Amino acid sequence: MQLGGLPSGQAFDATVGLSGMMVVGNICGWFLVEKFGRRGTALYGCSALCVTLLVIGIVACINTSSAIWVQVAFMAVWSFVYQATIGSCAWPIISENPTSRLRSPTQALATMMNGLSGAIWAFALPYAVNPDQGNMGGKIAFVFGGILIFAVVFIFFMIPESKGRTYVEMDELWSRGIPPRKFASTQLVPVVGNEEKLKSEHLEEA
Repeated sequence: MQLGGLPSGQAFDATVGLSGMMVVGNICGWFLVEKFGRRGTALYGCSALCVTLLVIGIVACINTSSAIWVQVAFMAVWSFVYQATIGSCAWPIISENPTSRLRSPTQALATMMNGLSGAIWAFALPYAVNPDQGNMGGKIAFVFGGILIFAVVFIFFMIPESKGRTYVEMDELWSRGIPPRKFASTQLVPVVGNEEKLKSEHLEEA
């Protein structure tokens, strides 16, 4: 933010404010994940984040004194939406969507890629933003916004809805070859549930 033109004191205050927005967003995410489901929260959240980043990039192209504050405002929106959506539902997705056989390696791969991508961007971002290097400033939002366009398409076609599904049901849906976007609308006969119900009724009669 200092590179964008904010004094150090105001940049610090803005950073603290953004962190606070992320905390509030994460708390809201507890409820959004259950209300809209894992797929819906991720899809709508990434779509909103993509638009927010593109707005930040466009504003960064405007050379006015107030443009930096508009960027900060949309960064606050981004911080809240990120933690309320994809930041909250990513871990349920990687733990609930894989089949029972692939759950452990999927979680390990997701954790590894999260750490690896974080390390890469932590190294590359200063070079892209600094005036004596890439000098992109807020225009770096175009890069992340473009990446999120592909993420939205991927989520739409490849991420199923696991809300209310048991692990047995998820395994059955994958084994049938049901398209991930149709998981929520596919009806399954609750065989396991019926067996447990029959057992309980038998015990009550005995």
